[in-house]
Amino acid sequence: MTETEGNYGTSDTNDTSERNDEESDIVMECKNCKARMNNKGQTLGGSPSCKHFYQPFTKIVYLSAAETLARDRFKRHQDETDEFITKFGNYKQKLEDNRSNCQTQLEQQIQELKKLLDNRENALMVQLNSSFEQKKEAIIKQYDALLEHRENCSNIENANHDVWSKDPQTKDRTKKKRQMQLINA
Repeated sequence: MTETEGNYGTSDTNDTSERNDEESDIVMECKNCKARMNNKGQTLGGSPSCKHFYQPFTKIVYLSAAETLARDRFKRHQDETDEFITKFGNYKQKLEDNRSNCQTQLEQQIQELKKLLDNRENALMVQLNSSFEQKKEAIIKQYDALLEHRENCSNIENANHDVWSKDPQTKDRTKKKRQMQLINA
């Protein structure tokens, strides 16, 4: 069997270890006598009487089993890489979507908490103002009661003063108190 009949890897000419350097560098082939020219310009084989008409050499090369396996592995690796890149892109997009959703939710929660905080602050201010007004009213009532008590005490003292001023012992006591105050001062 020859290379062109479809023998995959069993032909002697297909074995890369047995190819010589001159055959591996063939770039042209004569259309008439099948003489081959390598990239150094040397003619290999063919008829010496032929007027060579060279054309680009096209040779069907069948891959060996190891090369086919390596090619298949490479293709699988490329497919897996493309699949992973697609998955990564999808995961990245999902992550961005989740991040933006979370950020939106956080902003909404922050706005809600601010609103609740403002409501609570307003309620506390109302409660504080009402408590302050109640305390203020209680203090005013106590102050009025103290003023009334003071006035009553003043009236009683004036009434009693008249009674004491008529009593001679009281006069002596008040004189002694004044003298003691002057001595102490």
